[in-house]
Amino acid sequence: MADNNANVATSRNRWSEQEETVIAQEIIKNYDVLFGPMTGCGALKIGEVRRRGWEAVANVLNWFVLLVLSIFQILEILAE
Repeated sequence: MADNNANVATSRNRWSEQEETVIAQEIIKNYDVLFGPMTGCGALKIGEVRRRGWEAVANVLNWFVLLVLSIFQILEILAE
């Protein structure tokens, strides 16, 4: 039983070239929020601003992966 569960929770060790491109573009787009100096009125803590920036990067990557998976599923259906 443990052998079956071990296969379910596998993780990838590498990103595809397209995924790396998407991540790089989003990091470049949000560079100031993620790595730049923070100034302002202090309504939000720096950690919260940066967390939201990384969350935005992750959301775009998740959207991209879901889009690619959906395309593969459509192609499988059409191939049948």
